Amino acid sequence: MSNPTKKHIQKNIIDIKEELPKKQKQVCDYLVEHYDSIETYTLSDLSHKADVGVSTIMRVVKALGFESYLELRKAIHKEVVATRATWWHMQKSFEDNQKEHILTDVWSEITKLLEQTITKSLMYEFDQAVELMVQSEKISVLGLRTSKAPAVYFGHLMEEFYPHIIQLSHESDFIYDRASRLTEKDTLVLVANAPYTIQSVEVAKFLHERGVSIILITDLPSCPAASYSSIVLNTKSSKNQYTILPAIALLESLVIEFGRNKSDTSISHLDELGKVLRERNITSS
Repeated sequence: MSNPTKKHIQKNIIDIKEELPKKQKQVCDYLVEHYDSIETYTLSDLSHKADVGVSTIMRVVKALGFESYLELRKAIHKEVVATRATWWHMQKSFEDNQKEHILTDVWSEITKLLEQTITKSLMYEFDQAVELMVQSEKISVLGLRTSKAPAVYFGHLMEEFYPHIIQLSHESDFIYDRASRLTEKDTLVLVANAPYTIQSVEVAKFLHERGVSIILITDLPSCPAASYSSIVLNTKSSKNQYTILPAIALLESLVIEFGRNKSDTSISHLDELGKVLRERNITSS
């Protein structure tokens, strides 16, 4: 399957759907919303579930560059299996396959992932990301479902010394209310580890169309949001266990380097915050 239109199918569906007629767009919406299950649907099943005719589905299949629905279904299966490499391997973690003590196994796997993640390419993109953040008027942060924890953690660290942080990860019903205030002078830090949420991808597309720069942190290069991102920081994923530590390490590194670049204000802000927290008996020395 050498045709580039057949790679990263979920992203392609999102890309083309707005250009299609209403019924074909309906098929695209159903494919995206039930992506992990499509591999189990026959053509008849999909026709019934999406409430469209077989001919409509076939027009979408052709638009995606496939000769048959079976070919599309097989390709989706391969992509879904690849996407499961992170999240669905939590199940793998629970299998009785430990080599030594569980702590030794987990630490060893995480250490390997961190070492594999650090490449010259990543370091170059990392430096570009920091420069982009420094030049931005505001930095917004988004992570949903399994990516929410690292995104919220990153936002908390940043707002300790940098006031222009907008956290989009809370109250997903209001994401567009807040995102719509961003301009081309702002940057979104998007954490999107597999499995990717549809809303994360749609928000990335929305902000990309508004000229907002996007720094994507993901564990697979096939992440659909990559096509809307200015910079992609790709961490390695494990086939043996579920972990978000590579993403956490990368985000902490961004905070530290950004803080160094803003040291004329970041250090004084932290000193002042520490003083206030001690005076209010919130923290102790």
